[in-house]
Amino acid sequence: MSVKEEVSGLADMACNEFGNLHGIVNNAGIAPAENSLEVKLQ
Repeated sequence: MSVKEEVSGLADMACNEFGNLHGIVNNAGIAPAENSLEVKLQ
């Protein structure tokens, strides 16, 4: 495996982890509050 492949693999893993965290936050109901704040600001 080349270094480039390893780095892109790690980047993919990091993106997946971030996506999972975001999904957990959404499930916790924090995102709707965030969205309504954004709507009020606009």
